Amino acid sequence: MGPPRPTESSEAVSQDRCPRVAVVVPVHNKLPLTLRFLESFRQVDYPNYTMVLVDDGSRDGTGEALARDYPQVVRLEGDGNLWWSGGTNKGVRYALQAGYDYVLTINNDTLVAPDFLSNMVATALDHPRCIVGARINFLDRPQTIWSIGAYSNWSTGVILQCGYHGGSEEEVIPLLKSPHPVEMLTGCGTLVPAECYRELGLYDERWCPQYHGDTEFAMRAGRQGYQVLVELDALVWNDTQNTSTNKNLLSRRSGWFWRPLVAIHTRYCPKRYVLRSLVLFYLMGYVPGTYRFLQGAMGWKRAFLQRARSLKRVLTQPRRAA
Repeated sequence: MGPPRPTESSEAVSQDRCPRVAVVVPVHNKLPLTLRFLESFRQVDYPNYTMVLVDDGSRDGTGEALARDYPQVVRLEGDGNLWWSGGTNKGVRYALQAGYDYVLTINNDTLVAPDFLSNMVATALDHPRCIVGARINFLDRPQTIWSIGAYSNWSTGVILQCGYHGGSEEEVIPLLKSPHPVEMLTGCGTLVPAECYRELGLYDERWCPQYHGDTEFAMRAGRQGYQVLVELDALVWNDTQNTSTNKNLLSRRSGWFWRPLVAIHTRYCPKRYVLRSLVLFYLMGYVPGTYRFLQGAMGWKRAFLQRARSLKRVLTQPRRAA
């Protein structure tokens, strides 16, 4: 059974506020996921979008299925070596050349609420210099949050973490105001103005070929003055069973691949924390219990410093004459 969906059509975007949106989806095989995603997208109530599917060398009949069942989908072909950033860039270039106003990046292992795109476009129009992300829940736990944006704590090595991950939507959402400002976004449901790509360039294929290219782009946009927002009423469900858990720092298929992590640290991390953050990140990824140990060590350090300051105050207090 799929996730619950709103029953009323969104009226967030009126007919005279419907900019052209290119929905860019990079795929490589996994046809059942693609068909499930496209069927979900049939329910979307936003009237002015085009589905642009970048088929990067699929050998499972993706091309044939699209031509037969979804002839309205624009299919761009790759050679199998585009990865996420290269495939998405191919779709973005098509959108820019065709004169689209916005690009929505999203993955094929998701389902979407019918009004999610209308709500995202409404927020984008109300905040002209911004990129807008969707609220993402788990597909197998439809009321549990997978991500409301993302964040990094450079001093502790806790980086590129999904915001409010694992929280209950009924507990978290009432505490937040929509649109909710965040530090960074995933590419799984992000609406970007075409002008933003023209100003900043595309996703970094060299340093972030598969993972973290979406995050790096959002951080780049934020540095150039774009607001980075999450529209809490734009809901996407993420099938996390298809998310890689590979921790090989030499593999492009891994979120621990060294190249994007080094690039992001050298570009955005305060210089005094670069080495420390990278070392701690990999320690916590490879050595079980590291995070708990560090939390304990930091607690002891804070307690020691508090006692030291208290002792200093006592020792430096002027003594009263007898």
